[in-house]
Amino acid sequence: MNKICVRIIALLALVILASGFSAVVGAGEELPAFQQLDSNQDGYLSKDEAQGCQTLADCFSRADTNQDNQIDQTEYELVVLAN
Repeated sequence: MNKICVRIIALLALVILASGFSAVVGAGEELPAFQQLDSNQDGYLSKDEAQGCQTLADCFSRADTNQDNQIDQTEYELVVLAN
């Protein structure tokens, strides 16, 4: 499978997953940029870092789609899209 097909599939998966967040995120809340929350700049948001955004803190477990106890930029973008 070429890279374009993989990216299209990934994008479709993101759209489908984002639709599932609509019930758990605060409608209309302006969310901070990922980099603002990532205080140690490691490219992931821990549960502690997520406390900087109430919406993310409230849906952390659901936003952590791969269940690695941290939110990467793609997972965060799902929350932003759903908001």
